[in-house]
Amino acid sequence: MPSPTHIPGEKSGGQVFHLPVRSKTLSRAEAAAHLALPERRMKLLSLLGTGPAHTQGPDGRIAYRREDLELYLTALAPKTPNLRAGINPPPGPGGGGLGCGT
Repeated sequence: MPSPTHIPGEKSGGQVFHLPVRSKTLSRAEAAAHLALPERRMKLLSLLGTGPAHTQGPDGRIAYRREDLELYLTALAPKTPNLRAGINPPPGPGGGGLGCGT
């Protein structure tokens, strides 16, 4: 059985390299939707330099890679475990504030 990198009819013993696929970049609105945040919050995070990594798209606008958004969520996970669900963690020890007497 020929090697998976062998091309039939090819005489050279070269190798085929598999390069990573470039991911599609997301606009600010798409990135905000991916993170379940308002678009204005994404703009503010970008201005403050505290948001996910971003680049400039071919049109000069800010663009986000999906991988960078996932890294951003991962970095926030210990601080805000329910960020995706849009649920704030309960305040203080015991959760309190629900009037259930615990």
